[in-house]
Amino acid sequence: MANKKLYSLEDYNELFENLQENVNLAKYKVEIFKIDGIKKRGVEARALLMNIKKIAHILRQKISSDKNNMPKENRVFDKEKMAISSEKRRRTLANKKGKNNGK
Repeated sequence: MANKKLYSLEDYNELFENLQENVNLAKYKVEIFKIDGIKKRGVEARALLMNIKKIAHILRQKISSDKNNMPKENRVFDKEKMAISSEKRRRTLANKKGKNNGK
């Protein structure tokens, strides 16, 4: 299984800078809209807020992708612990089956 690409720090920095610029600009546009009350200023502010939402979504996707593509540690299986776990799982399923039959 080949390792999938992880995004670089520059990718994240570029998105964070873009996000910060949009947030600052949106604050400014909202203040102007509150002062002027002109509909066009509200539309511009709303468009900037939509851009912020898009950038945040892209960041969320990249972070999720990186998290999923990171190499996973190999687990060490102890036969005794596995037997205990299997028995516990069997009892849990039996208890759930008994509760469902009683309804």
